[in-house]
Amino acid sequence: VLGVLSLASVLLAGTFWTQFSLAAQQDAQGRKLAEACAEESLMQIETNSAFTGSGSITFGQGSCSYLVINSGGSNRLIQVSSTVDLLVRKIQIVLTNVTPGPEVSSWQEVASF
Repeated sequence: VLGVLSLASVLLAGTFWTQFSLAAQQDAQGRKLAEACAEESLMQIETNSAFTGSGSITFGQGSCSYLVINSGGSNRLIQVSSTVDLLVRKIQIVLTNVTPGPEVSSWQEVASF
């Protein structure tokens, strides 16, 4: 009986760690995708300081999108969202100047925009 219980415990622990590992991989992929879209939006602004608009990237099982909003003068608000399976990550970036290059005053993960 103890041998069966020990085997069941090992199998359950293995299942838990497999699910945990998959969730950790998806979390990391979601973070990297969000950062990729954020960097893409900053490159768009560096190339064209008047840029406003949106874009997206799809990679593997995930995707991300960004929206650049002119919030007045040289200020920009960037909203980034990534999705991997059911995991969604959101980043909001505030730029206080776009010339001679984007000047980030805030970069934070948020629950919603």
